[in-house]
Amino acid sequence: SFSEGGDKVNAVWEANLNPERSRNLVKDVFFFESAIDAMSFYQINKNKYDFNNSTFISTGGAISQMQIQNVLKAYPEAKKRACFDNDMTGRFYDATLAAAVRGDRLQAHVKGFKVRCTFNGTEFKKDFQEKPTLKELDAILGVKLSDKISVHKAPPGVKDFNEVVKNAQAKSVIKKGRGV
Repeated sequence: SFSEGGDKVNAVWEANLNPERSRNLVKDVFFFESAIDAMSFYQINKNKYDFNNSTFISTGGAISQMQIQNVLKAYPEAKKRACFDNDMTGRFYDATLAAAVRGDRLQAHVKGFKVRCTFNGTEFKKDFQEKPTLKELDAILGVKLSDKISVHKAPPGVKDFNEVVKNAQAKSVIKKGRGV
């Protein structure tokens, strides 16, 4: 979330992991809903990936077209990686990001599994039975979004990367407690 007076429409939280802090060297831009999810994702994956040419972006719990456009302008050549929550809203944030990378505009209003979307000016409503993948949204929207970004999700049954870390810490505490 943003501090009081923060610019939720244009601004993002950014952690540039490039040792030189050079935008020109960033090859991967990872998008998250919150900074804590970005830090958790890093903690989980720091031994699996080389993040030296990466930057982490948090949209502060919501996503706006201006936030996306500002990041795309700053990192036009970098790969875009969506790491939004593993819920319906997060799935549509993936699609919103992919649409923007493609040059399209998607706005979604999600309530439970009911979604009202506007895609390039055309509105539609849909009741989903389960969370759609980006490839499934390709078919619904009639465009190919899934080839524009990479999507990274927390494991099934877990909302976000912070929950993964909290669950791992809780298991560690329980294991340590058993030996006492």
